[in-house]
Amino acid sequence: MESLQLIQQLYNNEPGIRRQAALVIGTVKETGALMALQQRVREEPDDNVKRVIMWAGKRVQQAETHGFSTIDAIFDYFKIDREIQSGIDPEEAELLRHQTNVAGSIQSGGVFSDIKLGSTMTADSIKTGRLGQRRIDKKSQLRLPTVKPSDTNIQVKIKQLMNSEDARRQKNAALALREMNNPDALPYLALVYYRNENPQLQETIEKSTKALYWSVNYYHMEQNGRLNLEIAKRRRDIGHHQKPVQHEQKPMTEPTKQVSVTDILSQAQAKKRKKHKR
Repeated sequence: MESLQLIQQLYNNEPGIRRQAALVIGTVKETGALMALQQRVREEPDDNVKRVIMWAGKRVQQAETHGFSTIDAIFDYFKIDREIQSGIDPEEAELLRHQTNVAGSIQSGGVFSDIKLGSTMTADSIKTGRLGQRRIDKKSQLRLPTVKPSDTNIQVKIKQLMNSEDARRQKNAALALREMNNPDALPYLALVYYRNENPQLQETIEKSTKALYWSVNYYHMEQNGRLNLEIAKRRRDIGHHQKPVQHEQKPMTEPTKQVSVTDILSQAQAKKRKKHKR
């Protein structure tokens, strides 16, 4: 469930889907949806949905006023800014990422090829010597890897989250759902956050919901190329002018045409004008 998908759902014909989208937006404080919330609160015909949109809008606006932004949170949480600020060359970073993935898939002391340098090394040899130490130091500056969203069955944990009267069990369920990395859990987490008044439980649910939401968006940003573009922009902003690494773009289930928030709002307004003409 990405930010644009949530914004599109705010304009869905079904009140339940609009309410669900607003709940998730408000819980994770998706700043990219603020403009859409401001428009929807003026136009929403359903009083129950309007209340949730107002709640979400206040939370997001307050967060933005205090300097929070979703994209900045993703770049901080997954240490992307750390890699950018380290000054490491993008191509070298990509090579080190590849080596880390390969080394993680073989036994200690196994053999793999350093494609860039055309040499063959053991995993142990990277751990010793000045060359190895430099690589270890650089690897510690890499951003965290993306994780593909799962379709793991989450029903047991959802029931525990929704139905348990024990806050500790609900907390554990929220943490487990975060680790399961299935975006289908987001609406349930958001609903319990909205309804619950236990501050400690709310804090755990908010953190889990944000972490899951950011993870899903981080993965899709890497897949559709937005991550690479944002990294290149931030490198330019701090004076690193390296070209972004070109990745093979994987097909996505959503339309390949990039849709902006402005496009969504314009389409919604055009639809509204068309209705009035009838």
